[in-house]
Amino acid sequence: MENAIKEVDVAIIGNGPSAITLSYMLSGYTPYYHPTDPPEDDLLHLRLANQDYKCVPITEMNLRNLSDGLEGRTSNPVALVLDQLCHPYADTGYPKLSSQLRWVKEEKRAINHIVIGRNSRPGGVWQKVQGDLKTLSRSSWMQLPDLPFTQYLKEKKGTGDIIASGDRADVCQVTRYYEEYVKEKALSSNFLNSCLVTSVEKVRMSPQIINEDTGEMEGDAVENIWEVSIKRLESSTDGFPQSFRVRAKNIVLATGTSDIPNVLGVPGEDLKFIRHGVSKVSAALHHINNETRCNPVLVIGAGLSAADAIITARKNNCNVVHVFRETPCGNPAQMLKSLPRAIYPEYVMMYELMCGDVTVDWYKPYPQYAVKAFIDKNRVRLESLQGRSEIIDVSLALVQIGSNADLSFMPSQGTNLGVVPGMKIEVKHNVVDVDPFTSESVIEKGLYAMGPLIGDNFVRFLKGGAMAITQHIQMKNGVINM
Repeated sequence: MENAIKEVDVAIIGNGPSAITLSYMLSGYTPYYHPTDPPEDDLLHLRLANQDYKCVPITEMNLRNLSDGLEGRTSNPVALVLDQLCHPYADTGYPKLSSQLRWVKEEKRAINHIVIGRNSRPGGVWQKVQGDLKTLSRSSWMQLPDLPFTQYLKEKKGTGDIIASGDRADVCQVTRYYEEYVKEKALSSNFLNSCLVTSVEKVRMSPQIINEDTGEMEGDAVENIWEVSIKRLESSTDGFPQSFRVRAKNIVLATGTSDIPNVLGVPGEDLKFIRHGVSKVSAALHHINNETRCNPVLVIGAGLSAADAIITARKNNCNVVHVFRETPCGNPAQMLKSLPRAIYPEYVMMYELMCGDVTVDWYKPYPQYAVKAFIDKNRVRLESLQGRSEIIDVSLALVQIGSNADLSFMPSQGTNLGVVPGMKIEVKHNVVDVDPFTSESVIEKGLYAMGPLIGDNFVRFLKGGAMAITQHIQMKNGVINM
């Protein structure tokens, strides 16, 4: 069974919130407009009210028409529609209103699919983030369709009343929520976890059809099928061998953009005292060499991941040296400044430390400095933008300068899929180029992308990409006619 083949309509690569949301919709869960409160956008309400919305689901409506004129914190037009219906008045400070959608399980709309993820449990990158950190988004914005986050906490953990809708949740709570969501919505049979996609290629198949009159095999038509090669990272009892293939008419890239941490590209960066990316922070801090523990932890970067690393380091009673190229008023540190103190006190505190407005004995900033080299015996050579050089001793170096998607399994590593062809996919500079109303690649038919790969970096907006993909594939399969 080493080369066993499974055939499905849709193969989803990634098992984070994007993939979970899409699996939910492809499983036949269907949204109907269910107005219970005053609408945020009168025009959207009128467009929905002019249709038989009690009988016609959102997936059978014209998404382009529904989204016309809507504005919000994403450029994804379908995400704007779903956001206004799922989170009415989310950005206005208006008291929280309930979702305007009613989800109904309709088996006739289900699409055969499989979700392939390298993480051992559903949740994607959330399985790797330090659990005692707080989410950036409000707790209600972290939830997936038809399972309010606070309701989950109250029913499963008995703690739902301690988190108001505008409060932030602990990352460990969100991680458990995503795992439980898959079970609660009976999606587990669609998930292949701890599986690494090693290659994806388009193959030409000639379907053989039996002639009812002659009983002979016929069929000259050729269709393109995606063939996904998969290697298990852990043993399992689900019946699949260690290596196998999946053939799918459609493929969805839902990997996120956190698999490959960015590097500085300086000498010595492969030394053992250096760690890259958010997933390595906690474990590295717990295993600092006793001989160097008296030295500070070096954190490099000026964004949220660097701030989180500093906060985690302090929780482990470590002193911190912080190196960042920008002034505190420049990007990405400027984002820390823009956050309200009442909701994000730890990030505002970090910004004040970076600026020197607040000083503490455990933190030393090096603004407008860069790492020039890592040296043996846990030493680092720094250089300012003015040319001043300094060598410091550290116990650990945490490089927190962002990350990118791992699309090494795609032909040409996915460089043909971006808005800028020939350039690797990057969340800031070159997202996957898709039709905004179908989320299908403009280059490769039958290939879709969603989530951070197309610029939707917040869980709150993932439903839009999932809705666009679901509608388009249901139309191709004849499930709906529009």
